[in-house]
Amino acid sequence: MSTIFWIIALIVVLAVLIALAAAFYERATNAVSLVRTGIGGRKVVIDGGVLALPWFHEVSRVNMQSLRLDVQRQGERALITRDRLRVDVGAEFYLSVPPNEDDVARAAQALGRRSFQPDELRALIEGMLVDALRSVAARHTMDELHENRAEFVDAVRAALTKSVSRYGLALDSVSLSALDQTPFAALDENNAFNAVGLRKLAEVVALSKRERAEIEGETQVSVRRAAMEASRRQLEIDLEERRAEIAQAQQIEALMATQLAEIARAKAEAERAAAEARIRMEQDIQAADIAREQAIREAEILRARALEIAEQERAVQVLAKSQEESRAQAEADLARAEAIRAHEAIETARAGA
Repeated sequence: MSTIFWIIALIVVLAVLIALAAAFYERATNAVSLVRTGIGGRKVVIDGGVLALPWFHEVSRVNMQSLRLDVQRQGERALITRDRLRVDVGAEFYLSVPPNEDDVARAAQALGRRSFQPDELRALIEGMLVDALRSVAARHTMDELHENRAEFVDAVRAALTKSVSRYGLALDSVSLSALDQTPFAALDENNAFNAVGLRKLAEVVALSKRERAEIEGETQVSVRRAAMEASRRQLEIDLEERRAEIAQAQQIEALMATQLAEIARAKAEAERAAAEARIRMEQDIQAADIAREQAIREAEILRARALEIAEQERAVQVLAKSQEESRAQAEADLARAEAIRAHEAIETARAGA
């Protein structure tokens, strides 16, 4: 009985311990890492979980996602270039905590909950971001910044890498969203930097105006020269077109004359062929008439000859028949005479007897 009791008690204790462990177990995710401090020392959890007991441990969460910080420097806060001109710049910085224990622990210590608050993080490190932009802009002229934006971004990234690493951060990327000259109206003429910049801008503007006027003058001359050249070429083209039209008209007339001559020749040949055909047809008709008449005459001759032959044959037949009848009559008469003689002989003999 006591053994069963102890087994049940052990099971109950294990269940309580498992429930407590589940209640105080903290898990890290892809977006959040954990740093536990207290009994057992510091433990950084990037993947997995850790047991944190109340009053014995404290758990800090660190945001592992990228944070975008937008920095705008315009007007009197614009950047000053090497040629003492001010430029309005807009830059976007993308920062994140690298997934290693040292950087996660450093971010937990230096940033705390600010890793989840972009505005608070900007307030903390915006100074170093602006300082990097200023230091890089001061080494380049405004034209160089405009023409080599990629180099400007790379230089800003190189200047910030070491600074943000002290906060456990890594600079993922920098993008230059805006870059333009600061308007005159936004500058204070009493500022020494602005005074130099305004003077240089005035020189640049004056030079640009003079060059533009020269270019416009040269452009007008070029335009007029081009117009004159175009007019000359247009006249030449018109002349060539007129020559081509005349040549084409001549060719058309020659072609029409050739075609008319060909038509007349074809018509004459057709008429001659028709006349020859008509003559041949009349000759054929005459020949056919002659042949028909000749055939009729030959047929009549043949018929007359046939009739004559038939008459001759009939006469021969009649003659032969008459000769046959005469011969038969003679033979009959001879036989009758012989019969008579025989009869007379018999009568004579009978009478003598």
